[in-house]
Amino acid sequence: MEHSVGFGSFPAYFCETQEYVPASNIIVIQPGSKYLRIGRASDPEPHVNLHAIARRRKTGQSISSDGTNFTKFIHRDTLISLLSGKSAEEKLPPEVESARLQLCHTLQTSLKPDGGQRYITPTEQISAFNKISKVGVICKEDTKVADDILKDLLQKETVVGDDVIKISTVPDYNIHFPWRRGGLNLHSGIGGSLTSVVNDIVDIWEYIIADKLGVSLKDRTHNYRVLLVIPVMFSRLHIGELVHLVMNQLQFSHVIVIHDHVCATFGAALSCATVVDVGDQRISISCVEDGISIPQTRIELKYGGGDLTVALWNLMRQSGVPFKIDLNSLWDLNLLSNLKEELCHFDLSRCGSEEHTVLWDKPGETAVRYNILVGDELLIVPLSYFNPDLLRGSVETTDAISLYKSQQAFDDPFDDAFISETAVSKSNT
Repeated sequence: MEHSVGFGSFPAYFCETQEYVPASNIIVIQPGSKYLRIGRASDPEPHVNLHAIARRRKTGQSISSDGTNFTKFIHRDTLISLLSGKSAEEKLPPEVESARLQLCHTLQTSLKPDGGQRYITPTEQISAFNKISKVGVICKEDTKVADDILKDLLQKETVVGDDVIKISTVPDYNIHFPWRRGGLNLHSGIGGSLTSVVNDIVDIWEYIIADKLGVSLKDRTHNYRVLLVIPVMFSRLHIGELVHLVMNQLQFSHVIVIHDHVCATFGAALSCATVVDVGDQRISISCVEDGISIPQTRIELKYGGGDLTVALWNLMRQSGVPFKIDLNSLWDLNLLSNLKEELCHFDLSRCGSEEHTVLWDKPGETAVRYNILVGDELLIVPLSYFNPDLLRGSVETTDAISLYKSQQAFDDPFDDAFISETAVSKSNT
């Protein structure tokens, strides 16, 4: 049998008739807590878009001038959710400082790759430099272009994808991330019901499929198929909702659901492997053999790269950086996330303090350039994967680790619960 392989690495034959479907007519969708990856199977890489949607509040539900009214109509998700009831500026628990000191001691007693002794710059010295650091005001040449783009976006009732960050400073929109910690973002607030979350997913996927891939609604029913990649620990009760929206609301004729760990082994051309998937808000682990993720080996850690972003700010605050990050602001957290991806490393040969430049060009504010000094926090933050106490600013410790549990699907007569209840042992036959 021939195979057509893209970034999903799967056969291009669908349904019982063995109808050949070109790889360009197979759309692979992998939703995530931060990003949505979507593209044709023939594409060298998928389109990556922020998995978010902003909806303009109706007349009479906007924020008042004093910011005190209409709060019951306001819901603004951000890139990473803080602990419930915790303030971004609240004093961190002592476990965070203890974890930082442990990692600092480990790094101080480590050697460079060339055998030399590592050294560290005291936090007090770095903080003293940052407090007297000069701030440079810059003139943005593309200010008019950016303003025109923002003006066009503000004409829309609904904004999807990466454009959500551009309008995140405008208070007239509710912002929703339909995916959280590897599952649907269900909550008791505005837009937190299952119906609302599914509607958000439909609008996001519909826009990206039509705008980025150029696949019209008329062409989907007969010409296009969907491969839906889901996490190995995803709720079985919600898989049916996703299949329903792909076939009935997005109007594709065929859909195949497959685990992300299985796709990873196919893409690596391996028949068996232990897969560790490090995401923005969760880490999943399982053993895959012959195209099956073995249920008894599935483990999920409820923290990821987004929690490292919060940890980076907690350490930068101690270094006295001259700017202030609001962890409840989508724009601020996106800037901090970009700094994390650009600066953090695992290179033991880099030690001491480093000077870096941060461009602050938040919409509605004067664009400035900060020169900051940072130390070993750029190495400590990635190491917090192995010492999660450093992530206590955004991670609950009570349920940080989840093991696989068999879930009963009430509309599936052949699930694990049904088989175990109706199975007859050989001794009774």
